[in-house]
Amino acid sequence: MATGSTKGLDEIATKYELPGKIMRDFQSLHSQSPATAKQLVTDLAALYGVSSSVNRGKDSEAFNLISGILCEINNVPLSKDEIADATKLKPSTIHTCIYRSHQKSFEALPSPSGGKAKVYRLTEESLSNCKGTAHEPRITQTAA
Repeated sequence: MATGSTKGLDEIATKYELPGKIMRDFQSLHSQSPATAKQLVTDLAALYGVSSSVNRGKDSEAFNLISGILCEINNVPLSKDEIADATKLKPSTIHTCIYRSHQKSFEALPSPSGGKAKVYRLTEESLSNCKGTAHEPRITQTAA
């Protein structure tokens, strides 16, 4: 029978579609040192600028994932399919984030491939929030 914390971890793994290995590793850490596991969660929340005491909801989690990816690649515009591949989010979640819950944080641009397709990047204001975080751009351009 699953303990309360194991059952909770299983629910979290299902909710966020996390690979089993991540959850098993965390369960192992939690069983060996619950205090360390709790501190790890707190430290990760602080590192990514998330309040660990407040449930920000699925839309905020999606925004954090999408904006993190875009920040790390210097805000190079991506299609919804590319965002889905990078974040493992469902297309409907990405659409909701871009067009409803965080629409002022994104710019839609015509796709280089043409047609009606769009690519998306963060607005300048949202991009400025990346500076000094774990998602600060890591890709640098070199002179030719």
